[in-house]
Amino acid sequence: MFFLMAMAIFVHRFFIEQPLKTGYEVFVLPKGWGYRIIQNNKVFIQQEQIPAVQGYAFFQTKQDAENTAKLVTRKMKDHELPMVSIAELDSMGVVY
Repeated sequence: MFFLMAMAIFVHRFFIEQPLKTGYEVFVLPKGWGYRIIQNNKVFIQQEQIPAVQGYAFFQTKQDAENTAKLVTRKMKDHELPMVSIAELDSMGVVY
């Protein structure tokens, strides 16, 4: 019985509770900037256009892409959906 409890604790701590390593990188494009969300050393999201904006709008500045990537990364770390709204873009001053 003790062995089963010890195994359950081990499995829970090392497989279930393992925090995901989430980060981002910003990159330049021919028409602007984009970002990648990296999770456990793999590309999870590659965003080459401004999310939530209809059409093909590109980040005009590196700072706009980075601020949006930071927002998405924070949401993922907080176990929220990595979605961005127009209101959030506006609150960050992202030009689109």
